[in-house]
Amino acid sequence: MNSHVACPLELKTFANLRDLGLIDLDAPDQSRILKFISMSPLKNEKTEDSRIDPKMRRAELAAFSAWIKAATRAPALRNAPS
Repeated sequence: MNSHVACPLELKTFANLRDLGLIDLDAPDQSRILKFISMSPLKNEKTEDSRIDPKMRRAELAAFSAWIKAATRAPALRNAPS
């Protein structure tokens, strides 16, 4: 397994999201930020009124989910100072 080397911006971003309660260290898939990203701004995503393309929302959700899962396994990020 490769070690995860975090840059200062990643450390700060992760620590801020964690401290705001948006990342669940023990259950990354249940992180609040992932729930926010997956929410639809409208009842029906297929309408022309949808502000965010559903494909874009799915891609963003997948990317954030992968990052959160990897980050929660990295001691440098899990234990980053607030």
